[in-house]
Amino acid sequence: MEEFKVRLQELINEKECSKEELSNCLELSSASVISSWTTGRKIPRLNNAIKLADYFLCSLDYLFGYTNDNSRNKFNKSKPFDKQLRKILSDKKITQAKLVEETNFSKGNISSWLYEKSQPDMPTVIKLAEYLGVSLDYLAGRE
Repeated sequence: MEEFKVRLQELINEKECSKEELSNCLELSSASVISSWTTGRKIPRLNNAIKLADYFLCSLDYLFGYTNDNSRNKFNKSKPFDKQLRKILSDKKITQAKLVEETNFSKGNISSWLYEKSQPDMPTVIKLAEYLGVSLDYLAGRE
C-alpha cells in the first residue's frame, strides 16, 4: 500500500489541488481523510478509491501501483460490486464455497459482498483481484 500513498500525493501535486478541494469534490467529511491516505495511516474503501480514480482520470491499477500506465482513460460508470463479483465468479466457475476455501475470506463477508450488504476494503479487493486473475478496475466494474 506504500505505492498508493505515493501515487495519490503525486496526482494531487500534478493537478495542483488542495486536500480541502479534493475532499469537497469527493464529498468526504474533511481534508483529514485525504491526509490519512497520503500519509499511509488509512487506505480508502472501494467506493472512495473509485471516486479518486475517476477524479484523477486514472485506473485503480495505476493508483495502487499495479501498472505504470497512466494514460488518463475515462472509465465507464462502475457496475455495482456485487453484480460484477457474481459475474466474474460465474464466468470463472468459482463457487462461493471454493472462494471461501481457497482465499480464507469468511463466508459471511463473501455473502455480504454478494448481496450488497457491504463492500470489501481495498486490501481485500486487491487479494480478490489477484486470486481471480483480473485487474482492480475490472473487479470494481469500471471496464
